[in-house]
Amino acid sequence: MDDFLGTQAPLHRIADAGEALRAFERAAPALVPLKRPEPACIDWRITESLLGTSLPPDFKLLTEWYPHLIVGGTLYAGSPHPGTEQALVDATLEEPQIVQEWCEDADLECRAVVERSGCRGRLHRPGRGEPAA
Repeated sequence: MDDFLGTQAPLHRIADAGEALRAFERAAPALVPLKRPEPACIDWRITESLLGTSLPPDFKLLTEWYPHLIVGGTLYAGSPHPGTEQALVDATLEEPQIVQEWCEDADLECRAVVERSGCRGRLHRPGRGEPAA
């Protein structure tokens, strides 16, 4: 399973969030009609504080302009509705715990661990050789 989780080196890295969104729209023009007329006003400061990590600017821009998307049945991009940031964080922090349980049941190494303290969560991804739990 570790071989499957390797990384890929992109031929071209897009650093600007706006440019990344335009490239996404060029690559998937059928999704453009789903674009909101105005971006959603999501409180990213609260969301990132509750997650304990910052989120990439291109992800934030994508999810402000588009509703929840599932691309190719595997890539999910979604954000909270304004005022529901806590609910999204709770659901997000629950998912790695479920995946960790699946990995344990299958005797596989799990690479994402969630550490919770009170109502705050912190996503942690162990490096190679570092224990997952």
